[in-house]
Amino acid sequence: IQTARSIYQPDGTTLDELKLAYGNLIQRIQAKSLSMLLKNTEYVNEPVKYGTVEVRRLAASVAKDYGTARGNHGGDKIKAQTVSVKIDQDKEIVEEIAGKDLNAYAISNLLQKRQADHELTMRVTLDSAYFAALEAAAQNVDMTGVSGLDKQLSKLIQTLGSVENDYVKGVDRELMVITLNSTWYDELISFKDQVVNPNGQNYVDFHGVRVYEAPRQTADAVIQVRGSVAQPVLVEPYTIERIPLSRDYAVSLFFYYGTKPVMSDLIFKATLSAA
Repeated sequence: IQTARSIYQPDGTTLDELKLAYGNLIQRIQAKSLSMLLKNTEYVNEPVKYGTVEVRRLAASVAKDYGTARGNHGGDKIKAQTVSVKIDQDKEIVEEIAGKDLNAYAISNLLQKRQADHELTMRVTLDSAYFAALEAAAQNVDMTGVSGLDKQLSKLIQTLGSVENDYVKGVDRELMVITLNSTWYDELISFKDQVVNPNGQNYVDFHGVRVYEAPRQTADAVIQVRGSVAQPVLVEPYTIERIPLSRDYAVSLFFYYGTKPVMSDLIFKATLSAA
């Protein structure tokens, strides 16, 4: 998440309170949003300065016999794929506050009461967009004849692990992430220990691959390399301004984002079945 330029900026104590509320909001979203944990952040340019972000993917290197470059009068050219991600989704959370309430409560108290709701709204919005793009790009893995949740997850892992093209020569399990919808995540943790990492994200380790619950995911299971989808996000700091011809005020939070797969060849999904 990056901070966008804000047109309106209050002064003094109110500004300090708005900045504190904004900082707390961003920190909580980054810690709790699954899309923030999984998305690609290797941007070529800064999203705060542009309406489009470029993500560059470098091709895998090739080991050749010693002396090859000298014989060819040069080494291999680095091959790169650049994907442009438009920040094309503009969202707002604007809530009115009665002037009498503003007299009774400090700005910081009012924002504290609403902050948890704003955080949830942003997390649901960003996660929903992320997983919609992820599932749309995923290749389907046929589970016909594969019985048992453990065997089906193993097939997903093996499918991703065997991918070879100009950009990867197989995928190590430490780079993989499996996301399950809530129903299948509950099935998995019924026989696996659940772990909580320092960032507060719950996950299960399955055969060397981290598995997360994805409530916003509609597919049963998706496996990806971390960073397969980019989602640049810009958020303007909280603003408060008086509503014309009234004693009421509006507290506004504006945010902008774009979501796009950048490594579709490394995303797979499957419909699971009980044993």
